[in-house]
Amino acid sequence: MDRGFTRLALYELIKESLDKSIDEKFQFLENRVAEITRCPDAEKSSLKRSLSHFKSDFKKKWSSANRKEERFLQKNRDWLENIIQVPIYSSNFRCRPQKDFIESSERSKRRKTVELRQQSNPQELTFAAFN
Repeated sequence: MDRGFTRLALYELIKESLDKSIDEKFQFLENRVAEITRCPDAEKSSLKRSLSHFKSDFKKKWSSANRKEERFLQKNRDWLENIIQVPIYSSNFRCRPQKDFIESSERSKRRKTVELRQQSNPQELTFAAFN
């Protein structure tokens, strides 16, 4: 699954960076996009590849605007509105929703409490249940 970012949105992320050098700003951008897309460390190289063309084009256009934001935005309005597709990574596996303990069947309740029953004696469990 992919997510689209406009180049303008990526530029806004770059502006959030307090770093001075453009390379540090791009590093900040990569980290923020990785955070937004939930990119695992093993996939960061593919994320970098997705952003590489944007970074090289951005450097050229930023330099040609003499590093002036107003001029950059005016000259590159159409380019900034285009969308870049970036992969989205999901750490959530879809599974059946959990039921509350009270709604569970007797078998599920026994399975969920097996450790508790093994670690404690019946008197302790009874006392805990009524207090």
